[in-house]
Amino acid sequence: MQSITLAIPAYNRNQETRILLQSILDADSLPDEVLISENFSPERKLIAETADYFSKRFAEVGVKFSYFENEKNLGYDGNARSLFRRASSDWVLMMGNDDVLRKPGVKPVREFIANNPSVRFLTCANEQFQGSTGKVFHVTRLFPNDTVEKSNPAYIFRLASFISGICIHRNWALSVETDRFDGGLFYQVYLSAVAFTVAGLGYVATPIIGGRSGGIPQFGAAESEKGFHTPGRFPAASRARMYTSVLEITRYVDSTYGSNLTPGVMKELDSKQLFHVYEEFLPRSRAEIQSFFFEMRKLGLGNSWVHKVTYGVAFYLKPIAPYLFRLAREIRNRT
Repeated sequence: MQSITLAIPAYNRNQETRILLQSILDADSLPDEVLISENFSPERKLIAETADYFSKRFAEVGVKFSYFENEKNLGYDGNARSLFRRASSDWVLMMGNDDVLRKPGVKPVREFIANNPSVRFLTCANEQFQGSTGKVFHVTRLFPNDTVEKSNPAYIFRLASFISGICIHRNWALSVETDRFDGGLFYQVYLSAVAFTVAGLGYVATPIIGGRSGGIPQFGAAESEKGFHTPGRFPAASRARMYTSVLEITRYVDSTYGSNLTPGVMKELDSKQLFHVYEEFLPRSRAEIQSFFFEMRKLGLGNSWVHKVTYGVAFYLKPIAPYLFRLAREIRNRT
């Protein structure tokens, strides 16, 4: 049986990290190892104390517990890469430190790996919950059953934009490791793109992840992230940098592996994926909304009717846009 490390790239959020670790202990199926890579955050001392407390509790149930502290802030992408070098298992299941593991635990992932030995990258359905109340308000399930997606490049981004629940073969990830996309905050999209060209992308339809809504972004303190990302929010330049990185990734993979991923990923970005960005920007000025749209145009996006309508509602119908976006989300969540 293939072993699994549940790996947590941690920066601040000590209280949420405690909740995550407790959720792992409460699950019906445990990983072989829990690993935390603390990324030189202001809450390092608190996270170290949390790690010390939970290391004893995981030892009691026979789960290896590993805690590392980076000597400097590696940035999100660098810290994510470090997980594969530090893990001791065959597979690395990544978790944001503000999310939770649901009751099924890792059993559905183990079963998928056993049934699909050629897959190198997979992710899982998830439940979205309100951070303030813990109430689940939506289940994101992209396929009705476990599957391996090999034909539609749109899923390269769709299955990799949310880090929690992504599970990657460790030695394979090390074999394709690169730092060329540091600062884009989407290293997992690079791994998804390469894996798609190799054996397709796996999907576990059982929701084993709880994704916290309403979290405050922590990016921007590392040298690789300064100039684009701002701790506490995603300005237009930050979002633009992230989507620029996605297209840099697909173009690199296309040139390296002889694939043709970029057109499909561009189509995906230009339609469904930008809805939540404009929704996030609704409380901001029209100038910032317009700035983001213009940045997307520079990337060759902003051509689909979906993108144009979404931008038009956010910019021109700003007073009633929150209501229209909420209505659109409710309709989308019912489908």
